[in-house]
Amino acid sequence: MEGLTYSGLKPANAVLTSRPTRKDPPSQVNLLLWQDVRARAIDQHLDADRRAVGERVAELFRWLFLVVFAAAINLNGLTSTALVSDGLLVVWTGLNVGQTVLVLRGHRPSHAYSVATLGLDIVFGGVLLHLAGTFHNAAFLAYFLVVIAGSMRLGTVAALGAALAISLIYLYEGAATQALSEVAGRVFLVTAVALSTGLMSRELERERRMAISRAAQADTLREMNVGMASSIDIKDVFEVILQHGLKMSSADSGGVALVIDDQVEAVAGTELDEPAVRRAAQRGEAVFLEQRQTMVVPLASGDGVTAVLGLKAQSRPFSNEDLLMVNALAGSAAVTLANALHYQRSAQEAISDGLTGLFNHREFRRRLETEFVRAQRRGTPLSVMIIDLDHFKTVNDSMGHQHGDEVLIAAASVLRQTARAHDVVARYGGDELAIVLVEATPAGARIVAERLMDAVHAAQVVTSPGSQLTFSLGVASFPEDALTANELVMAADQALYQAKREGRDRCRVFSGLVGQMEASPDEMLAMLTASGPQVMVAIGRALDGRRPGMAGHTSRVVAVVETVARQVDYPPLDLEDLRAIAYLHDVGTVSPTGQDGAHAVAGQELIAKAPFPPRVAAGVRSHHERWDGAGRPDGLAGSDIPLEARIVGLAEAFEDLTSGRGQRPPVLPSLAVDELAADTGAYDPALLAALRSFVDQGGLPLGPARLVAAVEAV
Repeated sequence: MEGLTYSGLKPANAVLTSRPTRKDPPSQVNLLLWQDVRARAIDQHLDADRRAVGERVAELFRWLFLVVFAAAINLNGLTSTALVSDGLLVVWTGLNVGQTVLVLRGHRPSHAYSVATLGLDIVFGGVLLHLAGTFHNAAFLAYFLVVIAGSMRLGTVAALGAALAISLIYLYEGAATQALSEVAGRVFLVTAVALSTGLMSRELERERRMAISRAAQADTLREMNVGMASSIDIKDVFEVILQHGLKMSSADSGGVALVIDDQVEAVAGTELDEPAVRRAAQRGEAVFLEQRQTMVVPLASGDGVTAVLGLKAQSRPFSNEDLLMVNALAGSAAVTLANALHYQRSAQEAISDGLTGLFNHREFRRRLETEFVRAQRRGTPLSVMIIDLDHFKTVNDSMGHQHGDEVLIAAASVLRQTARAHDVVARYGGDELAIVLVEATPAGARIVAERLMDAVHAAQVVTSPGSQLTFSLGVASFPEDALTANELVMAADQALYQAKREGRDRCRVFSGLVGQMEASPDEMLAMLTASGPQVMVAIGRALDGRRPGMAGHTSRVVAVVETVARQVDYPPLDLEDLRAIAYLHDVGTVSPTGQDGAHAVAGQELIAKAPFPPRVAAGVRSHHERWDGAGRPDGLAGSDIPLEARIVGLAEAFEDLTSGRGQRPPVLPSLAVDELAADTGAYDPALLAALRSFVDQGGLPLGPARLVAAVEAV
C-alpha cells in the first residue's frame, strides 16, 4: 500500500505483542511484575476486609453463645462440673474481650489468625458442652452458630469442615440418647446450614474477584488513556491500545491494522488475517476465527480509515467477557483514536499525491535521501526507476483529462501491485512515476523493471481507441552509476530519455548508455549536440571511463561544486547550468583539437552546438583561469572570470588533491584546502573560505575508497 502507509513502517518493536517472559526486555518484565504486585495488593486488601467483617460477625455470635451457655449451666445451681465450666467460660470470655477490643480498633486479621480463632471456638465450645452435657438445648444451637459464622471467614471448605467437626462431636456426645430420626435431622440441619453458608461465602468470594477484575480493568483503561494522551502519533497510540488489549484479555499475541479503501496495512504487532480485518471493518462488529481463538474487533473509523484490533489466544477460546473488555477498551480509546486518525490522515495528505495516492515528489525526495544515507552507511545497493506513461499527452488531448486521470490511477495501481513491499512508489511529476528500489542491485532492478513491463501489458489499460498503456523506464543504481542521491535520479532520468528516444515501451539502464558512449566518442558527441542536458551525466561518466585512473572524477567534482554553491548562496534557479559545466568541463578531451591543454576551448566549441545556455559554454572555457590572471586560455582575472568557472576550477583542483593522481597519494580534505590556499592568487578567496568552512565543520566531499582509508589511518 505504498503511498497510503500510515507508519513508515517498521513494525512495532516497542509494542507488547505477547505476554512477557524472562526472555522479554526488562521494561516489559518489570511492567508485568508491577501489575502482579498491584493485583496481589488489591486482592489482599479485599480479603482482609472480608475476614474483618467475618470476625465481627463471629464475635457477635460468640458473645451470644457465652451468654446462653452461662445461663444454661448456672440457672439450676452450681455444681462441681459447673464450676469447671465457669472457669473455662471465664478464660474464653477474657480471650473474647481481647478479640473484641482488636475488632473495635479496626484490626485486620490474617488468614492464620482466623484459622486460630475458629479452632479455639470449636475446642472451647465442644469442651464446655461436654462438661455441661447441654447438647440438647439452646447452648448447642448457639455453639453451632458460632462455629458456622466463624467459618464464613475462610470459605466453603472451612464451613463444611466445621460442620463435619460439629456433627462428629454431636454424634459422639449426644446421639446415644436421641432417636435416630432426631439425630439424622440434626446432622442434616448442621450440614445444610454449613453448605448454605459455604455457598454464600463462595458468592462473596466471586464478588470479590469481580471487584478486583473491575478495579484492574479501570486501572488499565486509565493507564491507556494517560499513555494515549501523551501523543497523537498513530503508531504510539496503536502500540498503547495493543499493549492494553493484551493485558485485558486472555490473548497471547495481537496486532493492529488500518483499512484504507479496502486495503489492509499492518501498523503494530503481528500480521492479521486480511479477509477477517476487512469483514470487521465493513460490518462494524467483531469477527471470530479458529474456534474463537482469534478475535478481530473494529476500534474506530473516520475519514475513510478504520482501525482494527486483532487478538489471538493459544490456550483457550475467547469468551463474551473478553469481547466486552475489548469493546470497553475501544470505547475508551475512541475519541483519542479518532483524533489520531484524523491527524494522521492530514499528515498523509501532506506527503501523498491526491490523485494516485502515491507519495508526492517532495516525499519521494525525502525518502530517497534517507535510503541513500542508509545504503552509504551499510554498503548496500540502491536503485531508482523513473517511469513515463507513453504518449500521455495524446490521451489528454484525444480523450479528455478525466480519462487521463483514470489512466494515471490505473498506472499507479500497476506500480503498487508490482513493486516490492519495502520499495518507495511515488508520482514524480506529471505523467512520470518513480520507484526507490531498496537494496536492489542493477540486475535486481532490471528484473523488477521487466516484471513491471509485463504487468502493464497484462493490465490492458485503454488509453485511446485501439491503444493500450505502455511504460518507458529508466534505471540507475548506486554505487555503480552515481555518488549522490541527486545524481542517481539524474542518471535514471537520462536512461529514461534514452528509452523514449529509442521508441518507448522499453527499459534502459544508465550503465548501458554510458558504455555506449565510452565505446563511440562520435556517438557521444552526436548525443551531446542533439540532446544536451538530457545526457550530460552519462557523458561525464563516459569521459571518466575513457581515461585511466579517473573513475568517479566528474561525479566528485559535481559533489564539491554543489557544496561550495550552497555555502555561497548560489541562486538555486541557476544551479542546473552550474552542474552542466561541472559534468562537461572535460568534454573537449574527446575532440581532435582538444589535446595538449586545449580541451577547455574545444569543450566550449562542442557545447556551443548543443542546447545549452551561453553561460555553460563560457564556464567550460574559463574553468582553468586563475584569480591572479595567470590562467588559460584568455588570462582573465578576478571577477572577470565567470563565477561558475571559478567554482568548477576550485572543485576540480580539490578533487585532484583528495583523490590522488598519478603517483601522488590522496591528501586529507583539510590539508588539501591548505595546499590550495598556499597557491597564492590561484583561486577566489571567498570560494576558498567557503570550502574551508565546510571542511572544518566536518564535511567530507566524496572521494575514492583509498581516501577514506587514509582518513581513517590518521
